Amino acid sequence: MSPRAVIAAACLLLASAAFGTAQPFQNLGPGGAGGLYTPVVSPLDPSLMLITCDMGGVYVSRNRGRIWKMIDWTELSGANQCRPLFDSVKKNVIYAASGSVVKKSTDTGVTWRAITSNEPWHDRQVNVLALPPDARNPFYVGTVDGLYRSRDGGGSWTPCDGVDGPCNAVVALSGGSAFAGTSHGLLRTRDGGATWEALDIGLVADHGVTAVAGASTKAKIVVFAVIPRIGLIRSENLGETWKLVLPDAGLSQVVMPSGQARVAYACNRHDVYKTTDGGATWEKCFFMTGAQANVTRSWLQTALHWGYYITPKALGVSPTDPSFVMAATQGDFYVSRDGGRHWEPAIDKVIKLHGRYAYQSIGLEVTSAWEYLWNPWVPHLQYIAFTDIAFVRSPDGGKSWIPSADGSPWGNTFYQVVFSPFVKGRMYAAASNQHDIPHWGPLGSFRHTGGVVVSDDNGETWRRLGAGLPENPCTSLVLDPKSTPDHPTMYVTMYGDGVYKSTDGGQTWVRKSNGLGHPGNNHVFMVKVQKETGDLFCSITANRHDLSFPVPGGLWRSDDGGDSWAEVTKGLNLHWPCGFALDPRNPKVIYLTAGTIPHSDEGGLYKTTDGGATWTRLLKDSDFAGAGGPGYVQAMFVKLAPGHPDRVYLSTTAHGLWYSGDAGKTWARIKGVPFASISHVCFPPKAEDRMYVTTFGSAVWKGPAVP
Repeated sequence: MSPRAVIAAACLLLASAAFGTAQPFQNLGPGGAGGLYTPVVSPLDPSLMLITCDMGGVYVSRNRGRIWKMIDWTELSGANQCRPLFDSVKKNVIYAASGSVVKKSTDTGVTWRAITSNEPWHDRQVNVLALPPDARNPFYVGTVDGLYRSRDGGGSWTPCDGVDGPCNAVVALSGGSAFAGTSHGLLRTRDGGATWEALDIGLVADHGVTAVAGASTKAKIVVFAVIPRIGLIRSENLGETWKLVLPDAGLSQVVMPSGQARVAYACNRHDVYKTTDGGATWEKCFFMTGAQANVTRSWLQTALHWGYYITPKALGVSPTDPSFVMAATQGDFYVSRDGGRHWEPAIDKVIKLHGRYAYQSIGLEVTSAWEYLWNPWVPHLQYIAFTDIAFVRSPDGGKSWIPSADGSPWGNTFYQVVFSPFVKGRMYAAASNQHDIPHWGPLGSFRHTGGVVVSDDNGETWRRLGAGLPENPCTSLVLDPKSTPDHPTMYVTMYGDGVYKSTDGGQTWVRKSNGLGHPGNNHVFMVKVQKETGDLFCSITANRHDLSFPVPGGLWRSDDGGDSWAEVTKGLNLHWPCGFALDPRNPKVIYLTAGTIPHSDEGGLYKTTDGGATWTRLLKDSDFAGAGGPGYVQAMFVKLAPGHPDRVYLSTTAHGLWYSGDAGKTWARIKGVPFASISHVCFPPKAEDRMYVTTFGSAVWKGPAVP
């Protein structure tokens, strides 16, 4: 090994050691654009931080938020309903709750284990975890139906008598005192949780409490509580008397550093308040706009012109540094290092590129991506098609990203993008303001429109294309490979209506849906052309009515350019089919994914080798039982590796990415991708050993193509 190689390897090892076990996959994206929650800082190591998101991801930083790493979903996911808790005595110990399960990490968040298997709250959602600052016991867990305590680190639990109904918040103080906020009021214990008493606040008869915070010095103890529709109350005598100190009907959160009794922060959906005198006076300290603006706005406000709101449990403060305060929003994460005087976005790294601002990932990728693309005319131009933020482009080979949906009347989602083989710089996209098709929500109803857009400047700007399309979401687009420059033929799926065809490059469109689908379900989703035969295929996904799926979907084929259609999945009776793949070597070989619906085990992957006369179920729900996640499977997409059709990739919404190297005979989950909900697998040109995995909630992961 050369000296340069030795140095490079040593640097890589040092970086991996500093950040835990190295991930084989690298996260790509512009940062943020999804709901972030529960930012917390370790009281023993201020460089150690945790934050969660509403798409299931949990992120850890070991350098005070400069770089984040996602915790593998098999270790911890779905933890945004409860603020994680750092042990204030044992360094590197973290607790978190995923649903009803309380987990513990002793290695700064790399690995996690459930602290008990016999919780008395059973499957009830955990809302809050609390430990006193000076000792490990008692340990409190508040759930949707009560409060529990443990005196052996979580090995056994006892219900706290007298604490009924949803427990929303707990603050544990030194000396055995603690306060619990419930939907029925505020309670106090002074004997380590053995007995609890309801407190008469005296301000309002019905005083449900949503948040509590407190801290103490040798001379003073201050406790705060948030009462909905009333505001923030304070006690300086361990709850004997209370005073309304911040009237605000919209207040939802209050946080306070430990070991001091003067600084605290509170917030509603748009404002952050600060006190420096123990709650006697409060001032707003978060101004996104206006004459007092002190927030450097992220690209979501400046480029996409989003609004903002502070998400639940999204206000945080360092336990040991009152000047380090955090506020997460539906899309952003802002940090102040000077006690709220100035706020900076902390979702990405901002650079100047070709005279424009561009954004580099720091690991906080929290939104859904559909495709990763490479421009065949300009190799260094790369793209990501997104939900919510539509489309971004990278002029530097995937290092930095610029928002690029200007001009599109549908700025929410780009489901699919196709490059023209005839005109350099021209791109077509299936766009919509209805996101998340074919996931559970829009299977029932949809409210937004979509259509086809075109760009003639390599994706920098877009315009609406053509006439004749209905006002429905557009989810898929294909350019017939046998088209000519004079008559480019295209097909699109208009969700809730049908398939449309254009023979003039999208200028005009004609509905081509004769015989397509079963009556009562026109949720056309994906359209493809079999290159060898020219046959057209279209999948119809689920049409959900509440929890019922009265009309099945399936896969249809047209051998006459869409003039007529015939079902190729007769007898399967699949209610939630989604994506499909065509084997380029044999037009009779097709793979089709499906999701399980209530009371009908249909999920997995199906394959035909005779053009649909017969189908084999390659994977079923029980095959995913040992992989974590729910007991049923929702399989979304299937992809065959270019040049290697026997390499099959299956995407699921809750069980990760699966791989078969033998055309579906044997399967294994790809363990390098740390996120559970996978969309597509994309392959760069002339790089068969690499793949880019798009996800439903953590942008894109780049890594090895073969596990």
